[in-house]
Formats: sequence, C-alpha cells, structure tokens
Amino acid sequence: MKVQEYLLIVSLLIALPAYNYAQTLTQIQGKIQNDSGESIPFASLKWKNSGMSSISDMHGSYQISLPEIEDFLTFNALGYESVTVNKIDLVNGQVTITLNFREEELQAVTVSAQKRDDLLQNIPAPVTVINSKEIERGELRILADLPALAPNLNLVDAGAPNSIIPSIRGFNAYGGEPAVGIYVDGVVQLDGNFLNQQLINVERVEVLRGPQGTLYGRNALGGVINIITKQPTNTFSGEVFTGFGNFGHQRHGIAINTPLLKDKLYLKTSGMFEKRNGFFTNAYDGRIYDGFERYAGNASLQWNIDDKWKAVFSFNYNVDDHDGIYPYHTSIEQLRENGYTINLNEEQAYKRTINRNTLQLSRLGNKVEFTSISSISVGTQRLKGTRWEGDFSPLDFLSFEMPRDKFTNQVAMQEFRFSSHPSSSKVKWIGGLNGFFQKKDEGIVTVYGQDVPPPQSEEDPIPGSRFINFAEEKNYGLAGFGEVEWSINPKWRITGGIRYDYESREATTSFDFELPPNPPINMQPEATISANFNAVTPKFTVQHQMNERLNFYAIFAQGFRAGGMNVYNPDPQFRVYDPEFSNNYELGLKSISLQNRLIVNANVFLINWRDKQLTTVLPSQGGGFQTAILNTGLLDASGFEMEVSYLPVKNLRLDYNLGYTHAVFKDLPVAEGLNFEGNFQPFQPQYTSMGIVQYDFKLSNNINAFVRGEWRALGKQYFDFENNSLQEAYSLFNARTGLSYNRFNLDFWIRNIANTEYIQFGYSFLGFENYLLGAPRTFGSTLSVKF
Repeated sequence: MKVQEYLLIVSLLIALPAYNYAQTLTQIQGKIQNDSGESIPFASLKWKNSGMSSISDMHGSYQISLPEIEDFLTFNALGYESVTVNKIDLVNGQVTITLNFREEELQAVTVSAQKRDDLLQNIPAPVTVINSKEIERGELRILADLPALAPNLNLVDAGAPNSIIPSIRGFNAYGGEPAVGIYVDGVVQLDGNFLNQQLINVERVEVLRGPQGTLYGRNALGGVINIITKQPTNTFSGEVFTGFGNFGHQRHGIAINTPLLKDKLYLKTSGMFEKRNGFFTNAYDGRIYDGFERYAGNASLQWNIDDKWKAVFSFNYNVDDHDGIYPYHTSIEQLRENGYTINLNEEQAYKRTINRNTLQLSRLGNKVEFTSISSISVGTQRLKGTRWEGDFSPLDFLSFEMPRDKFTNQVAMQEFRFSSHPSSSKVKWIGGLNGFFQKKDEGIVTVYGQDVPPPQSEEDPIPGSRFINFAEEKNYGLAGFGEVEWSINPKWRITGGIRYDYESREATTSFDFELPPNPPINMQPEATISANFNAVTPKFTVQHQMNERLNFYAIFAQGFRAGGMNVYNPDPQFRVYDPEFSNNYELGLKSISLQNRLIVNANVFLINWRDKQLTTVLPSQGGGFQTAILNTGLLDASGFEMEVSYLPVKNLRLDYNLGYTHAVFKDLPVAEGLNFEGNFQPFQPQYTSMGIVQYDFKLSNNINAFVRGEWRALGKQYFDFENNSLQEAYSLFNARTGLSYNRFNLDFWIRNIANTEYIQFGYSFLGFENYLLGAPRTFGSTLSVKF
C-alpha cells in the first residue's frame, strides 16, 4: 500500500467519527444577567459530563453546541452564586439565566485595555480600573485628581487647565509631546494642552502601566489612561445632583437616558456646571486670584441597525474659564512664608474649550468583529485680554502674550479594527489601521517690561522690547498594527504584536522683533520646516495559568514618544528633535483567593530609556533667552507595583496599592562640562501609596449608609533635573459618608483633612524657579436624586 493511500485511510478513520459527532450537536444559546437585569460579561459555562465549556460575550450572550446526551450546565461568574441547569430545559429558543449577587465576594471587572473586552484578572498586564462608583465617592472631578489611585501614577497639575504632566513609572514630559497617552472612548488626545479632561458621565478609567506602543502607538511610552464614558441603554433613567462646599464651591448636573425607539434607538445626555472661588489672594491688587467656572455637556445616540451592526454617535463639549492661572511663588522659602498669598502684576485670565465628536460603527459577525472609530476634535485657548506672568512678581520685568486672539487645535482621527469573535478560545487576534491629521497654530510674544535694567551687552534684553514668535503646524500620521494571542494549552498562552507608525510634520514659522513705537523688524524670513519620523514597536507576552485563581506573566515591550519641532526657536540647529524610545521588561502575577474575597496583583519592571527629550533654556538672538527640546540622555527605571482588594466581612471593603520607582539618569549632558548623570527623573515620586476603607450598611429597611476613608501618600519627588528643588514625602487624608433613601442620596465629603501644606508643582532650571502650593482643606455636600 502506498504511503499516500495509507494516510488517506487514516484521515478518513479520524474524520468520520468527528463528522458523525458534528451531526448530532445541539446548539444552546441565551443571555446571562444579574438580578438587576444587567448583562454579565465573560461568565463561564461548564458541562458536567462532556467536559466542554464556553464563556458569555461582552453583552452576556452565550452560545455553545453540545452532543445529544443527558447533561447539566453550570453558569459561574465572579461575585455571583452559581446556577446549574439541565440541558433539556435549555434546548428551546433563547434562555435567560439570572445569577444572584454574592455580597461576600469581589465582583468581576471588565476592561477594554487591549482594545477588546476581557476580564481584568485574565489580562497579562498591569491595569488598574477606577469605576464610576469610585469616581463619585472619591470626589474625582478632573483627570488631575487621580494621583496614586494606581501604583506609580502621578498627574502633576501645574496650575492651569492646559498644564498637566501625566507620569507613570517616571515617564513624563514637561514640554513637547506627552509621554503618557490619554484616550477618551478610543480617541487619543494629541495635544498636551487638552489632556486634563473633566470626568463627567464616565463609566470607568483604565490605567495601563508600561509601554503600550503596539496597540496605542505614539506617546504611550509610560502607559495609557483610557477614559470610557457611559453608553445609552434601553431603559429610561436619570439623575439630578447639586453640591456646595467651602471657597464658594458649587457643582450641579443632570443626566437622562431614554430609549427613542425600543430596542433600536437610545439617547443619553448629561450636563454639568461647576464654579469655585480661588484659594489664593493676590497682594498686588487684593483680589481672589484663581477662581474658575467649568461647563460640560455630552450626548450619545446609539442605533442598533440590525442584529449585527451598531452605531454610536457622541458629542462632548467642555469649557474651563479661569480668573487667574499659575499662582506661583519664586522660591520655596517664599512659598513657606506667604502660603496662599501671591504678589503678581499680571491677571492671567484664561479660557479653554474642547469640542469632540465621535462616531463608532461596529459589526459583530459570526467569526470577525469590525470596529470603526471616526473623530473630529477642536480645542481653543485664549487669554482674556491679559498677559501671562514670566517673572511672577509685582515687577514689570518679563511677561508673555498670545500673538493671536486665540489658538486653535483641530484633529481628525480614523481607526479601522478587525478582531476575532469574542467567543474565540484557541486563537484571538486583532489588527487595524490608524490615521490622524492635525492642524494647529501656536506662538508666544515675549515682553521685556520697563523694570528691566538697561542692557550692558548685546545679550541683555532691552526694556519695552517684544519678541514675536508664531507658527502654523500641519501634522499627519499613519499606522498599522496587529496582535495575536495563542492558547497553546489550558496552562500556557503567548501573545505577540507589532506596530509601525509613520508621522510627517510641517510648520510655517515667523520671528519678529519690536521696540515700540517703532514697527516690528523681521528677524528671520517666514520659513517652512518639515520632518518625518517612523517607529516600529513590538510586544511579546507569555502567560502561565497555574490554576483558575493564579496566573503569572512576562512582558517585553517597546514604546516611543513622537519627535517634533521647536517652533519657538529660530536657531536652525535646534529646529527638529527626534523620537525617544524605551525597552520594558516585566514579570507579574494575578491571584484571587479566600473564596473570591481577596485579590492580589503584583509585578516588577525594568526600563531602559534612550534619546530622552529634555526641555532646556538657551540664549536668544537679540538678548534674553529661549527654550528648546533636545535629545539628550539615557535613563534607567526599575521598581515594583502591588494592588490588593479584600472583603474581610460582608459590606466592608479594603483596597490598597503601592508603587515604587527608581528612575535615574545614566547620562544627561545639558551643557558643555555639565552632566546630571546619577540624578533622579523629575515629577515622579519615589513611591505612591493609596489605602481605601469603605463600609456599606443599613440603618433601616429603606435607609442605607456608607462611610469611606482614604490615605494617599506620595514619596519624595524632584522638580528639576539638577535635583536642587524637591518635595519630601507627604500624606493626604480624605473622607466621605452618605445616606440613601429610596432614590435620594445625600453625601458629605472632606479632602485634605489635616490641611497639609505641600508643593504641588515646581520648576527650577538655571536660576528660574516657580512653585505652586497644593490645595488646602476643602469640604462640602452633594444631594442627588435618581429616577
């Protein structure tokens, strides 16, 4: 017998039983929900006799084919009581299974960190989820309120809506492109002036630590902060809230969800208004300095086109209107002595708006899921007839103006994604294309006032002189990415991915000098400069599932931060700076024990960072100074992270996280003969620590109550590359308590209970120093009604 014939017979012997087996399969399908009617994603289905299993998808739907034998199916989900059903009871039509909460267990958490939905404990990566309940009870209003809520996470608020420095594991950026990606419903926030988002109508915030270049691309060097807003649903509901606090604080809002066409078209709208008087008093004119008003509104319309296609259109609008920004002191000694009294001769009133429109179109096929995200964002900034401070004193020495009435930043983004069906078990994959186009204008007028001393040399500024810089930029980028996850067997799973990014930048710049009343003099002819950048960012992960409750993982990933142009610097040798790159090595574990009442996740990491982008100060043509971003320096970072959630008794929850980062420059030349080798990376606390205790209890059949306490600690952090200015380790204590009666809720909150004084932001370089005192004790109450 020929070998080919032998192989054919063997193949038939193997295939025939499988063929007969397939002919006798019965398809079982339905939906899994909790006792409140909410879908339970990723619940497990296990057959007692056949040993087969499956999971529900993101919407709680399940589907499995079984041989026609007597069997029982058990439905399980973390935090719920299991249910066992005879297969005979499931064979007719769609069957809905209801699982009851187990209050003694921690609930499962679903995330979309890998651009497909999965359970948090299943993902081989360090991810922290801050859900809507934590956002409400933690009195989290803007992104800058999140420091230490995830290990090694810091968000430095520099004193203005457009000035926030996100930092994860030491990856941060003061000037230039962000080092941490900020996403809202899958849309990246490209410009650093628009990162500090208002947290309204937010379902959850996901903090992904470590480079995320493969799926997220540019500027995800340190990680990603992923904001997911609440989506419309098929039931009518709503909420109205009003709140008051000290310093004249007010916050009021409304949210309404309603089906327009049952099971077909849903609408969710929300709006918010907030205002507060300032913490600071300006001794120069006696006015309260840093008060603000914020407005926000959004609307989402979901259309279920058919049983496979879905479209969601979202509109978001945010306004930040501040009476005064950057209430800085010029030395730490001055800050300690004067506290919340500053002395500035400029008003610094500022207004920022963000308008974002997004269309998400998705199709869930039998084997492939398709997603399209289209977005147009427009942001504007303006000074309301005033200047920015430069010297932060009552002197008319140095200040800044905008060369136009306002600056506008426009971004159009498109992403197409294809991925395997959520029920795929052996091989899961995702791939796609991403593109963006950005058009923005920016510039600055440097004004040397009448208190500047007469020049003694050509390098000294002239009193009354003005240096006018303006630039119009056009940038676009294209990227392709893919990632494949292969479950070798029930114990081992490997994931590999790669991404290619290409980016083109172009800027038309002008540089003028003016000494009134004389007309401006062109210092450099209008010129167009351009630069192209590209990057390849791979990622490789190995995961070992010891058992259902314990898994280990190892990660190698690369990240990059986009290059750019120094549009404020006329010197040709400093016009373009290159991307910076990092290699990340990581080991971690995730565990759940004590009958689902204890979760412990931990990891260690090592990062090599090269071509570090450094914002530095250089001499200016015609006198004074100018800034430029340069590629200089190597940095190594290492550390560990831990997160613990524990339910010791019913309704009592303890959460704790700890992160430690040792981020040190191996080489940092900033000038001839000056190298900051061995210094620590600024704006990254050496450790972050957060402990939360909360207890829910009943006062009567109709009245529920809770109490919550927070301890937030940040380790020593430096504010300059020289490591001369710093804030020692400090702790903040917060608390909240509340009562609920039917649909009414009344909460009382207090932040910074001990009224601790700490430096929120600082900057020191070559003699220039600015420091911002953190917020004092604040307290208030919130009344809400749900319907």
